[in-house]
Amino acid sequence: MTKFNKCFDPEVKTSHFGKLSSLLEEYFDEGGIIENIFDPTTDSSPLGKLRKGLQKEFEELRDIIKGKEAKKEIIEITTLKGYVFEDACEQILSTFISQYMGDELERKTSEYGEISGSFAGDFLITLRDAPDKKIVLETKDWDNLTQPKIIENLETAMKNRGAKYGIFVSKYKEAFPKKIGWFNEFRGNMLVCALGSKEADLFFPELLNIAYQWAKLRVTKEISIKEEALETISESIKEIESKLDTFSQIQRQCTNIDKATDEIREKTETLKYSIEEQIRKIQEAMLRVSE
Repeated sequence: MTKFNKCFDPEVKTSHFGKLSSLLEEYFDEGGIIENIFDPTTDSSPLGKLRKGLQKEFEELRDIIKGKEAKKEIIEITTLKGYVFEDACEQILSTFISQYMGDELERKTSEYGEISGSFAGDFLITLRDAPDKKIVLETKDWDNLTQPKIIENLETAMKNRGAKYGIFVSKYKEAFPKKIGWFNEFRGNMLVCALGSKEADLFFPELLNIAYQWAKLRVTKEISIKEEALETISESIKEIESKLDTFSQIQRQCTNIDKATDEIREKTETLKYSIEEQIRKIQEAMLRVSE
């Protein structure tokens, strides 16, 4: 082999191509520098540190929202996948209302009410200590809802079921106008809430129980609720709403990290192949020159 050929022989570690080949292996092979830098599962990598930090905050927020009293029956349906929305709401409510609060829950989705031919009002809650002050719930899995439409639905449901208070429950927050948010009260006798975020793939069933307890407090205490206590509850709900939005943002960031990592891996593989292809062409050219 001529000295010239040795300088460009990739099998010779000290040759130009040999050094380049070693460098490519060091950076692009499995377990190489590029993989370690962009591996989100490695705690010491930049993406790993970012993911770990986000995951920690993600878990802390989850704990705050879920609370220590979350029941196994509710946790099992937190994704809502494979469930009819009304069925999921019924399971959440029946577990909490009947077993722990002593109130009566009735599903009315296929029963006519006081308005002729109307099924409005999916669930009716009769309070054990105040049976004349009923709470009605409208549950909707719709893509788009306006505030007037929501109010109209609640007015009809309350009239149809003879209820003092109405709760409108949406499967996803994105169906609401932005000004409504996760949890909002109207007219002092209507509550609108969402249980999940479609964009962030989240579901918080506990919000339905909070909505029920808020409505129960409203109809049993009515005007006698102390302003100070009401303000504390309202502020806590606003804080939960803020954390839910933060939670959604973190979830999206984690998803984006996963996508970015996949794209980086794909690009490095393409780059490696391109470099190797150019090396092959150079080698072929060198062989033709040396012949």
